[in-house]
Amino acid sequence: MLNHKGFDKLEFLYKTFKRVKSILIFIINKMSSYIVKRGEAIVTDQTILKDPIEFTAKLLKLKKEMDEIVSGSFQNDIRF
Repeated sequence: MLNHKGFDKLEFLYKTFKRVKSILIFIINKMSSYIVKRGEAIVTDQTILKDPIEFTAKLLKLKKEMDEIVSGSFQNDIRF
């Protein structure tokens, strides 16, 4: 759902399972690994690293996207 921008589905999952700790931890772990994967793709891309402006812009874009997911789909839950 993260890869396909299914943020409305993520919100539904969050609202459904936020009281079930074992499932919510699974969703948090998936979100964390997704963020790490996306960030690693940026910081290991040699063509992006050569241009500090593009590098910074890509990181800021990723940060903004993750902030929007957390606020929109996960009700600003700090665990995400």
